[in-house]
Amino acid sequence: MRLETSGVQEIDAPVAVVWSNLTDPTFVAAAAAGVESVEPVDATQYRVIASLGVGSVSLRFTLHVKLHDVDPLAGLRMSVQGAAPGSAMRVEAGATLTSSDVGPTRLAWTVASDVHGTIAGIGARLLQGTMRRKTEAFWTQFAGNCMTT
Repeated sequence: MRLETSGVQEIDAPVAVVWSNLTDPTFVAAAAAGVESVEPVDATQYRVIASLGVGSVSLRFTLHVKLHDVDPLAGLRMSVQGAAPGSAMRVEAGATLTSSDVGPTRLAWTVASDVHGTIAGIGARLLQGTMRRKTEAFWTQFAGNCMTT
């Protein structure tokens, strides 16, 4: 099942602060609900353990995260592959930063994911709505955390 969403956050922090936070796996994990651990593999790859709940189903995923197309202070892309008992997911995400001399940093984000197995059996409408809410909640929390650093 293919799921896609996108959005924009206006963050009242300099682009350098937002970039530093965006590339800090611990900072990013703090904004993501369900993340249990983040283990760096190298400078651009991480192993993440996270729980994902949709409806009455909650699964514990092992995720392999890789950053690519990194353009410092401007944007990056992220590929995620993960598995849980009876389910699998693949996610492609992107974030683009735009700064202005006056005003907040603009962070535009996109997320496209493919999910299979038990988690996909819940139904497209419920899964799409949950994915959109959780993704928007993540970026809202990330933006709020950036403004307090």
